[in-house]
Amino acid sequence: MIVDQFNASMTYDAHCYRNGEAPEHLSCPPCRALGRGAAQQIPHTDGAGSWNALEIIWERKPDGTYDALDFTAPTHTKWALEVIRENLGEVSDREML
Repeated sequence: MIVDQFNASMTYDAHCYRNGEAPEHLSCPPCRALGRGAAQQIPHTDGAGSWNALEIIWERKPDGTYDALDFTAPTHTKWALEVIRENLGEVSDREML
């Protein structure tokens, strides 16, 4: 369902981008959002508590695997890190969890 919605949105957006206007035969699909229940609760390694996988900003590494975004390391991903830092403030990962 979510993948179909994203595909429909991309088809619509690509047409608008290429042609400068909305397609006559398509309408903009409704937006859907994933709630906390869409991701797994992952237990802390010390056994006290857990965190939700959607609470982390994930980064795809060159080998195709994913890891939590390290805000302090140079990255190949084109993130607007300063904007993210500004919005999050000075908090550690532990404080966010």
